[in-house]
Amino acid sequence: GIEKLYSDTDIVSSRGSKLSTAEITLRPSISDREISNKLRIPVGESITLIDRLRLMDNKPYCWESNIFPASYLPSTTYPDQIGISLFKYTPARRARACSRARRAAWF
Repeated sequence: GIEKLYSDTDIVSSRGSKLSTAEITLRPSISDREISNKLRIPVGESITLIDRLRLMDNKPYCWESNIFPASYLPSTTYPDQIGISLFKYTPARRARACSRARRAAWF
């Protein structure tokens, strides 16, 4: 497993910069075999796809794509509820250990 995870928000702010989210979309979907294996959920379970454009000091920083079981983060969640840190929002909703983490495209 992963012993310690740090959010991008924490890492960037520790360097004196500010991270924000310029765009965010949440979409419902159904897990296929690959996603189910990675999330350790049954095939066909409801999932939430989250895409975000992150800014560092108001400049493009990265494009994130995240996938959560819908039972953990429903697709009906309002983006404003999540705030700037998805990492901090999710544990506040449900205590669950994270055993995998991966980052998508960096600018």
